Amino acid sequence: MMDWIDIIVREKDDSFVISIKDNGINFNPENINSSADDIDYSQILGFNITLLTVKNN
Repeated sequence: MMDWIDIIVREKDDSFVISIKDNGINFNPENINSSADDIDYSQILGFNITLLTVKNN
């Protein structure tokens, strides 16, 4: 099976939302050392889905 990663960046109101999807091993998103204002992680059907929200100051 080939590994892949999909990254989408969207501007929404006063922030940017970065969506990262991949088929790698699951992980603990608390280990992400980021300047994101919010981090949301889920694993659905074997895919990691991470949403990072960064406020546009």
